[in-house]
Amino acid sequence: MSRDRVNAAAPLVMHLALVSLLFDVVCRALEHGLALPAKRARVLGWLVVLAMLLAEATGRLWPISLLIEPPQVYGLVAMSAIAVAMLRDEGDRTAFAVSMGVIFASQYLMKVATLAFAPVLAVLAVLLAVHGGARVDGGALGARLRTGLRLGAMMLIPGALMVLLWRHTSPPASCLTSPLAVLQPDQMALALAPEAVDLARRFAGAVWAYLSTYKAPLTVLAAAGMAWGFTSRRHYGVALLVVLYGGGYLFALYWYHLTCWSAISADTLYSIERYTRVPVRLFHAVGLLLLVLLTIDLAASGRFAWLRAAFDDRRPFLAAAVAVAVLGAWQVWQVDRTIVDLATRKFQDMYRPLVQIPPDAARIRAMRGNELPPHPRVALIDQEWPVDAWGIANYYAIGTRYGGPLKAFTVIHHLRWETGAGAENQEALAADVVDVLGKADLVWPIGVGERLRSTLAPHIADAECRRNPTAYFLLPNGRVPLSFTCLPR
Repeated sequence: MSRDRVNAAAPLVMHLALVSLLFDVVCRALEHGLALPAKRARVLGWLVVLAMLLAEATGRLWPISLLIEPPQVYGLVAMSAIAVAMLRDEGDRTAFAVSMGVIFASQYLMKVATLAFAPVLAVLAVLLAVHGGARVDGGALGARLRTGLRLGAMMLIPGALMVLLWRHTSPPASCLTSPLAVLQPDQMALALAPEAVDLARRFAGAVWAYLSTYKAPLTVLAAAGMAWGFTSRRHYGVALLVVLYGGGYLFALYWYHLTCWSAISADTLYSIERYTRVPVRLFHAVGLLLLVLLTIDLAASGRFAWLRAAFDDRRPFLAAAVAVAVLGAWQVWQVDRTIVDLATRKFQDMYRPLVQIPPDAARIRAMRGNELPPHPRVALIDQEWPVDAWGIANYYAIGTRYGGPLKAFTVIHHLRWETGAGAENQEALAADVVDVLGKADLVWPIGVGERLRSTLAPHIADAECRRNPTAYFLLPNGRVPLSFTCLPR
């Protein structure tokens, strides 16, 4: 399996781990709360997690992109599910706290925004101290406080160590990597500026426009689970944690727009849908989980005999088994479709460079030592395309052989004239372009504008290559006058 396909499978592995955790939480509640046989509990547990996958409460089982948000959601939902187990007193709280600390630390290594969950973990430690449970000797206040401090330390210290280690090895370069940079006195003063009110209005409007339309039925169900959770002594803590995190996350997103991104553009709201989806999916997943757990607890209470009987009746169990088979088959079909899409991009439109660069990079690797030097210098021409072809090309240049070079080739120049630039600017750039390209071992044209095409034409003998240079690699002869040999891609 190729490297990029292995990378594409990483979110699937993390999502499967989350699904397994949710399955265990539900099965434990069924077995302990209702004393159901293990077989019946597992079928019902599968029904719950497959229904959540069908609704994409945590997204598709196998995401079709490598964006950071899906792994963020998996980690947040996993920590929330563990918090559910801790507050329900469903297992060894020490082991739960250690697991949560490891997840929190690994989440920070993926994205600094994970720090927004640190106050939530501190609140969870307080809740564990307040509701010490049977495992705290005698339930004394001192013992509960010691328990809360111990569990809080286990949850927070691994993340704190990662923060210190990361800052020591990679000092913050901007406000994007250092939250403290947006908490300086001059930044705090922006909260009183007139533009802060206008930004808050636009930001709140954009967030609400997204929240009110994204999976509205799922939002209603999750809200019902959250509201019900606030009425339960064993579950109000988890509902509170999700609300605190969502509020803190959205405020931090607003604050970054005000203090960090305003230097780029004060009028732009950046990726509101993408960033807001993180707390929304946490809300959906935990809200649905609470709805299921509270339904189980209600059945176990005996207040509704018909509800308790439904869990023991053979007919609902058979219906659940059939539903599990159907929903499981649906997920298998979805995963197969994702595999095809990741390999061919058959089902989604993609910018051409995203599809074209991987095989081109493989061809450049294969030409090393033959048409090209062992470590070629590559000039990339990337005009007319709205994606970062340079970043993608550098990714596929990374070496893959143990003990080999860090990069199989080096992109020494990235020619990307601005769309709509004035003619005088284009002419000034064209005067030097041939000299720049001549210093490369290979010219890699992905998108070539008309002006550059006419600039290159006198140096290309092949008529078809002159007409359509993006179908070829160009090899400079290194002499004066410069000419290019065209190799079909």
